[in-house]
Amino acid sequence: MAPTDPVGSRLYRLLGRRYRASYTVDDRVALGEARLTFLMNDLPLAARLLTHFQKRRYEVRYLDDTRTHFWGRKEDALTGEAQLVAGSVPERRLVYFGRGVSKVAFWRLGGNGFLQFEFQPAPGGLTYRLKLIASPDNGLINAIMNTGLFKRIVYGHMREVLDDITQAAAKLAKDGGAAIQGSPDWSLEEKAKIAAFLQLPGA
Repeated sequence: MAPTDPVGSRLYRLLGRRYRASYTVDDRVALGEARLTFLMNDLPLAARLLTHFQKRRYEVRYLDDTRTHFWGRKEDALTGEAQLVAGSVPERRLVYFGRGVSKVAFWRLGGNGFLQFEFQPAPGGLTYRLKLIASPDNGLINAIMNTGLFKRIVYGHMREVLDDITQAAAKLAKDGGAAIQGSPDWSLEEKAKIAAFLQLPGA
């Protein structure tokens, strides 16, 4: 991606900025690669499943026909817009660049962000590395985002999203999709996707 590209120019500015906060999470999830790939390729469906099973409000909307640019929300704690700038699901590496806002207590902290997600098959599921480099809007926000308390909150949010995906997939498999298939709140297309998902290896 060239610095003259609209997204590229914002990315190059982020990498050269003075204020920066970095977070890295290494962990594992009990979810098969085929099922994770399915969900990564249909983020709005994944968000609906997380909301349904985890009782936490997730929303995702694609903002272009390529399905590489999207807006997302996790309850009122995290809101942001991101675009895939490198990698792909088959490569097991995805790199996103975007802008987000985190709510912590009475603060709403915003800034640009560079997110890298890598995963590899492992016995019983997958191992992953999730790395976020954030460029806060100003020095005060930068100081807050680099405190131990704020970092623990961010790490918690990052792990929680992956844990929610794993737990929702497990609940769906145990239920066999019966509740969704019998619900008028899900479209026929969504129900067909859920049936296809359940045919994939679990781990």
